[in-house]
Amino acid sequence: MVEDRGGSEQDVTRLLAAWSAGDRQAGDRVFALLYDELRRVARRALADQRQEATLQTTALVHELYARWVGGFSPSSDDRRRFFGAAAKTMRRILIDRARERLAAKRGAGERAVELVEGMAATEDRALEALAVNEALSVLEGHDPRLVELVELRFFAGFSVEETAELLSVSARTVKRDWRKARALLADRIAVAGQGAEG
Repeated sequence: MVEDRGGSEQDVTRLLAAWSAGDRQAGDRVFALLYDELRRVARRALADQRQEATLQTTALVHELYARWVGGFSPSSDDRRRFFGAAAKTMRRILIDRARERLAAKRGAGERAVELVEGMAATEDRALEALAVNEALSVLEGHDPRLVELVELRFFAGFSVEETAELLSVSARTVKRDWRKARALLADRIAVAGQGAEG
């Protein structure tokens, strides 16, 4: 279950509404209230995907915060939209890091500074993350709901039950849609792979 360890559901809803109305301090308070939960999301995203070994959990949450400071305003007071936006931003962070790693590996400039010294993700993992991201970009034009599900499950590491709660659907629906999304993405990645070989 998605929990509010630092505040009640009503506190978060009220603060999201204030942030949406332009109160930046409310945004800081939302981060403070949900910080532990965002760290759990980041930890799962990093552990489950094994695609970004150069980021630590705390660094991923701080990067999320840094990208949102001054430039992000939630579209509503809805937790689903908040965590959906967080998952989308985590996706972008992980993809940006994968691109940096591949560019550095190909000698396209200086090596990107790692946030955790001595840890390096493999090129295969970076390529996998980029392939999934490209396939999602194509899928977004056909079924944005499946893209949101993949962002929550693949990039943010939410469980089936947590995803169901955030999307206001049953766990059975999440499982069915997850199978469908994985099949569509696998097909798209295979097509892209064949195009790269030809």
